[in-house]
Amino acid sequence: DKGRPVNVKGVYDVERRNAYNNVNIEIFGTGFELDSLVESSLGHHSNGMLLGAGFFNNFIVQLDYPHRKIRLVTRDSLDMGEVANVRADSQQGSGMPIAQVEINGVALWLLVDTGNSGTILIDRRAASKVGLLDKVEGASMSFGANSSGVNEFATSDVVKFGPYEIGDVKVSFPAEGQKTNLESQYERTGSRIGGKRVVGLIGYDLLKDFVVTLDYRYGKLHIALPQ
Repeated sequence: DKGRPVNVKGVYDVERRNAYNNVNIEIFGTGFELDSLVESSLGHHSNGMLLGAGFFNNFIVQLDYPHRKIRLVTRDSLDMGEVANVRADSQQGSGMPIAQVEINGVALWLLVDTGNSGTILIDRRAASKVGLLDKVEGASMSFGANSSGVNEFATSDVVKFGPYEIGDVKVSFPAEGQKTNLESQYERTGSRIGGKRVVGLIGYDLLKDFVVTLDYRYGKLHIALPQ
Protein backbone atom coordinates (compact mmCIF):
# COMPACT_ATOMS: atom_id res chain seq x y z
CA ASP A 1 0.00 0.00 0.00
CA LYS A 2 1.33 3.41 -0.92
CA GLY A 3 1.85 5.62 2.14
CA ARG A 4 2.56 9.30 2.58
CA PRO A 5 5.69 10.72 0.91
CA VAL A 6 8.58 11.38 3.28
CA ASN A 7 11.64 13.61 3.20
CA VAL A 8 14.82 11.55 3.13
CA LYS A 9 17.79 13.46 4.54
CA GLY A 10 21.15 12.28 3.28
CA VAL A 11 24.56 13.72 4.07
CA TYR A 12 24.51 16.02 1.05
CA ASP A 13 20.87 16.59 0.11
CA VAL A 14 17.20 16.16 1.06
CA GLU A 15 14.76 14.46 -1.32
CA ARG A 16 11.06 13.60 -1.16
CA ARG A 17 10.42 9.87 -1.66
CA ASN A 18 7.42 7.57 -1.77
CA ALA A 19 6.81 5.30 1.22
CA TYR A 20 4.94 1.98 1.30
CA ASN A 21 3.06 0.11 4.05
CA ASN A 22 2.01 -3.51 4.59
CA VAL A 23 4.96 -4.88 2.64
CA ASN A 24 5.47 -8.61 3.20
CA ILE A 25 9.09 -9.76 3.28
CA GLU A 26 10.92 -12.90 4.38
CA ILE A 27 14.18 -12.72 6.31
CA PHE A 28 15.98 -15.78 7.75
CA GLY A 29 12.98 -17.89 6.80
CA THR A 30 10.59 -15.77 8.87
CA GLY A 31 7.87 -13.56 7.44
CA PHE A 32 7.51 -9.92 8.44
CA GLU A 33 5.13 -7.14 7.47
CA LEU A 34 6.87 -3.78 7.29
CA ASP A 35 5.50 -0.26 7.14
CA SER A 36 7.10 3.00 6.00
CA LEU A 37 9.45 1.38 3.48
CA VAL A 38 10.99 4.15 1.40
CA GLU A 39 11.98 3.70 -2.24
CA SER A 40 15.63 4.33 -2.99
CA SER A 41 18.41 3.48 -5.41
CA LEU A 42 20.76 0.92 -3.87
CA GLY A 43 23.20 0.54 -6.74
CA HIS A 44 23.51 -2.97 -8.19
CA HIS A 45 20.22 -4.72 -9.00
CA SER A 46 21.08 -7.54 -6.56
CA ASN A 47 20.75 -5.08 -3.65
CA GLY A 48 17.05 -5.37 -2.94
CA MET A 49 16.62 -3.76 0.48
CA LEU A 50 18.54 -1.75 3.04
CA LEU A 51 17.43 -2.69 6.55
CA GLY A 52 17.47 0.14 9.05
CA ALA A 53 16.19 1.28 12.42
CA GLY A 54 12.54 0.67 11.48
CA PHE A 55 13.23 -3.06 11.29
CA PHE A 56 16.01 -3.41 13.87
CA ASN A 57 13.99 -1.57 16.55
CA ASN A 58 12.12 -4.83 17.13
CA PHE A 59 15.22 -6.76 18.17
CA ILE A 60 18.71 -6.67 19.52
CA VAL A 61 20.83 -7.14 16.41
CA GLN A 62 24.27 -8.72 16.36
CA LEU A 63 26.46 -7.96 13.34
CA ASP A 64 29.51 -10.17 12.96
CA TYR A 65 31.42 -8.10 10.42
CA PRO A 66 34.51 -10.34 10.01
CA HIS A 67 32.37 -13.43 9.32
CA ARG A 68 29.58 -11.55 7.51
CA LYS A 69 26.85 -12.90 9.75
CA ILE A 70 23.81 -11.32 11.34
CA ARG A 71 21.78 -12.53 14.31
CA LEU A 72 18.51 -11.18 15.70
CA VAL A 73 18.09 -11.59 19.47
CA THR A 74 14.97 -10.99 21.57
CA ARG A 75 15.31 -8.56 24.46
CA ASP A 76 14.23 -11.11 27.05
CA SER A 77 17.27 -13.27 26.25
CA LEU A 78 19.97 -10.60 26.61
CA ASP A 79 20.33 -7.73 29.08
CA MET A 80 22.11 -5.04 27.06
CA GLY A 81 22.26 -2.81 30.11
CA GLU A 82 24.58 -5.37 31.70
CA VAL A 83 26.84 -6.13 28.73
CA ALA A 84 27.09 -2.75 26.95
CA ASN A 85 30.71 -1.55 26.82
CA VAL A 86 30.45 1.56 24.62
CA ARG A 87 29.00 4.84 25.85
CA ALA A 88 25.91 5.16 23.66
CA ASP A 89 22.37 6.52 23.53
CA SER A 90 19.38 6.81 21.22
CA GLN A 91 19.04 10.02 19.20
CA GLN A 92 15.75 11.74 19.79
CA GLY A 93 13.81 12.30 16.59
CA SER A 94 15.64 9.90 14.28
CA GLY A 95 15.70 6.96 16.71
CA MET A 96 19.23 6.21 15.52
CA PRO A 97 21.81 4.95 18.01
CA ILE A 98 24.68 7.33 18.77
CA ALA A 99 28.01 6.43 20.36
CA GLN A 100 30.92 8.32 21.86
CA VAL A 101 34.21 7.84 20.04
CA GLU A 102 37.53 9.47 20.90
CA ILE A 103 39.64 10.65 17.96
CA ASN A 104 43.15 11.78 18.93
CA GLY A 105 41.95 12.11 22.52
CA VAL A 106 38.88 14.24 21.73
CA ALA A 107 35.48 12.74 22.58
CA LEU A 108 32.85 13.06 19.83
CA TRP A 109 29.30 11.78 19.47
CA LEU A 110 28.66 9.97 16.18
CA LEU A 111 25.70 8.18 14.63
CA VAL A 112 26.16 4.41 14.47
CA ASP A 113 25.31 4.11 10.79
CA THR A 114 25.46 0.44 9.77
CA GLY A 115 24.52 1.51 6.25
CA ASN A 116 27.62 3.70 5.87
CA SER A 117 30.08 1.64 3.83
CA GLY A 118 32.94 4.12 4.18
CA THR A 119 35.15 5.67 6.82
CA ILE A 120 34.32 7.68 9.91
CA LEU A 121 32.79 10.92 8.63
CA ILE A 122 32.84 14.08 10.78
CA ASP A 123 32.13 17.75 10.12
CA ARG A 124 34.98 20.19 9.46
CA ARG A 125 34.70 21.84 12.87
CA ALA A 126 35.25 18.47 14.55
CA ALA A 127 38.08 17.67 12.12
CA SER A 128 39.77 20.91 13.17
CA LYS A 129 39.23 20.10 16.83
CA VAL A 130 41.00 16.73 16.51
CA GLY A 131 43.86 18.22 14.48
CA LEU A 132 43.19 16.69 11.07
CA LEU A 133 42.73 19.74 8.84
CA ASP A 134 46.49 20.23 8.54
CA LYS A 135 47.06 16.53 7.78
CA VAL A 136 44.87 16.17 4.68
CA GLU A 137 46.14 13.36 2.45
CA GLY A 138 43.69 13.75 -0.41
CA ALA A 139 40.07 14.13 -1.49
CA SER A 140 37.47 11.80 -2.96
CA MET A 141 33.90 11.80 -4.20
CA SER A 142 31.44 10.41 -1.67
CA PHE A 143 27.92 9.21 -2.43
CA GLY A 144 25.13 9.74 0.10
CA ALA A 145 21.51 8.60 0.10
CA ASN A 146 20.44 11.25 -2.41
CA SER A 147 23.49 12.83 -4.02
CA SER A 148 27.26 13.12 -3.87
CA GLY A 149 29.87 15.47 -2.46
CA VAL A 150 33.61 15.92 -2.07
CA ASN A 151 35.29 14.78 1.14
CA GLU A 152 38.86 15.21 2.27
CA PHE A 153 40.51 12.55 4.38
CA ALA A 154 43.34 12.20 6.87
CA THR A 155 44.70 9.47 9.12
CA SER A 156 44.14 9.83 12.86
CA ASP A 157 46.79 8.71 15.33
CA VAL A 158 44.37 6.76 17.49
CA VAL A 159 40.64 6.15 17.77
CA LYS A 160 39.18 4.88 21.05
CA PHE A 161 35.95 2.95 20.57
CA GLY A 162 34.60 1.37 23.74
CA PRO A 163 37.44 -0.56 25.41
CA TYR A 164 39.51 -0.69 22.21
CA GLU A 165 42.14 1.65 20.81
CA ILE A 166 42.80 1.48 17.07
CA GLY A 167 45.74 3.20 15.43
CA ASP A 168 45.96 4.84 12.00
CA VAL A 169 42.23 5.11 11.29
CA LYS A 170 41.19 7.05 8.19
CA VAL A 171 38.72 9.87 8.93
CA SER A 172 36.81 11.82 6.27
CA PHE A 173 35.31 15.31 6.46
CA PRO A 174 33.64 17.62 3.92
CA ALA A 175 36.00 19.63 1.73
CA GLU A 176 36.03 23.36 2.39
CA GLY A 177 32.83 24.89 0.97
CA GLN A 178 31.08 21.52 0.62
CA LYS A 179 27.59 21.79 2.10
CA THR A 180 26.33 18.85 4.14
CA ASN A 181 23.56 17.97 6.58
CA LEU A 182 25.96 16.65 9.19
CA GLU A 183 25.55 19.75 11.33
CA SER A 184 21.74 19.45 11.39
CA GLN A 185 21.42 15.71 11.96
CA TYR A 186 21.13 15.96 15.71
CA GLU A 187 18.76 17.28 18.36
CA ARG A 188 19.90 19.79 20.98
CA THR A 189 16.94 19.20 23.25
CA GLY A 190 15.33 16.21 24.90
CA SER A 191 16.22 14.53 28.15
CA ARG A 192 17.08 11.22 26.51
CA ILE A 193 20.20 12.57 24.81
CA GLY A 194 20.86 15.43 27.17
CA GLY A 195 21.89 17.89 24.48
CA LYS A 196 24.61 15.66 23.01
CA ARG A 197 25.88 17.15 19.77
CA VAL A 198 26.29 14.59 17.00
CA VAL A 199 29.03 15.61 14.57
CA GLY A 200 29.26 12.69 12.16
CA LEU A 201 28.88 9.00 11.37
CA ILE A 202 30.65 5.79 12.30
CA GLY A 203 31.27 3.75 9.17
CA TYR A 204 32.20 0.26 8.07
CA ASP A 205 35.93 0.97 8.28
CA LEU A 206 35.71 1.22 12.06
CA LEU A 207 33.17 -1.58 12.56
CA LYS A 208 34.65 -4.15 10.15
CA ASP A 209 36.89 -5.90 12.70
CA PHE A 210 34.24 -6.28 15.41
CA VAL A 211 31.19 -8.25 16.41
CA VAL A 212 28.72 -5.44 17.09
CA THR A 213 25.70 -6.05 19.32
CA LEU A 214 23.24 -3.19 19.17
CA ASP A 215 19.88 -2.29 20.66
CA TYR A 216 18.59 0.41 18.32
CA ARG A 217 15.57 1.29 20.43
CA TYR A 218 17.41 2.01 23.65
CA GLY A 219 20.82 2.96 22.29
CA LYS A 220 22.83 0.19 23.96
CA LEU A 221 26.03 -1.02 22.27
CA HIS A 222 28.58 -3.77 22.84
CA ILE A 223 31.62 -4.49 20.67
CA ALA A 224 34.05 -7.40 20.80
CA LEU A 225 36.68 -9.03 18.66
CA PRO A 226 35.49 -12.30 17.07
CA GLN A 227 36.33 -15.56 18.81
